Amino acid sequence: MVQNIPSIQSTKNSIRQLQFEKAYSSIETAEEFFVIAKNMMLDMRAWQSEIVNQSIQFFITDSAGKVQHRLIHKGDLIRIVSSDSENEKVDWMCINALQYDDYPNENKEVLTMHLSQTKNQKPASSTECRENQYEIILSIERNHSHLISGMTICMSDEAYNSLNGLEMPFKNHLTWDHLLQNFLPEE
Repeated sequence: MVQNIPSIQSTKNSIRQLQFEKAYSSIETAEEFFVIAKNMMLDMRAWQSEIVNQSIQFFITDSAGKVQHRLIHKGDLIRIVSSDSENEKVDWMCINALQYDDYPNENKEVLTMHLSQTKNQKPASSTECRENQYEIILSIERNHSHLISGMTICMSDEAYNSLNGLEMPFKNHLTWDHLLQNFLPEE
């Protein structure tokens, strides 16, 4: 997949990639399901519906922290609130880029979302967000009668080691694998 996304910082050495693919009976069906997959990727309600334990919630906020009730836009922040009987924890992810590309001559289209995750505090700016923790690139691609969802996570060795592998803020409630697979609807 060739994407026009922001370059990964050279200090990010540890990379993990996931990719899932589904084939459909026709190009038209794949086109229809691409629209569904794209809308799921941009809708926090779709992310929320995949969580089995409702002790975690996703909110889209603008840069001032005000909750927005709409699809994701470039520059938005995702606030992830997890709570148990004793504690509440808040994590933040920034939407650094959101890009849709259509290649009609190749019968292909791609939606790419570039995120950064910070530690437990709201970032003061999108630049601060990009400089913290790690970067996540999510993509949905339709290529002929196939849909492919993919993710690349890039982080510094220090972040990787301190996180004991790859600790996402909502890992105990929803995994990236599960979310990406569910972005690809069944025919």
